[in-house]
Amino acid sequence: MFEDIRRDIQAKTEEFEKQLIEQAVQIADTYYSNAIYAGDNDVKVISNGNEVIAEGGAPMFIEFGTGVRHPEVSGEVKEVIERAEGLQSHGHYGEGRGRSPKGWNYAPGLQRGNQPSADGPSKVVPGLIHTWGNDATPAMYFARKETIERAGEIGKKVFK
Repeated sequence: MFEDIRRDIQAKTEEFEKQLIEQAVQIADTYYSNAIYAGDNDVKVISNGNEVIAEGGAPMFIEFGTGVRHPEVSGEVKEVIERAEGLQSHGHYGEGRGRSPKGWNYAPGLQRGNQPSADGPSKVVPGLIHTWGNDATPAMYFARKETIERAGEIGKKVFK
């Protein structure tokens, strides 16, 4: 009898974990898909076991924002960025080109090799797109936060 109960609890726990991961993937994907981003939004959100992963060249630029004309994120999101190892502060990606008050040009589909716009936005460079960057859209942060908020609701359904 107790073995049947243990198996039932184990199966429901695995289903609960699966639904939490699916929820997080869906939320992150929605935020990334709806993000206003100056570059090529090539983000693909997947799960790998119990991890949610954002693949592609754009996730960091979308998550944390870029460019001098876009304010740094604040509050809880800023604390997450500051605690993370290896992240550069706002506007410092791309060899600091995000700090240029004139913005920068980039080739569509490229995440690296962007060129600063020495002559400002009035200079049209054939084949390149001018930008000042984009605001942060912390998709992974919100996916974690919203999944935690919905965990009780999911748990009630699974463990009924």
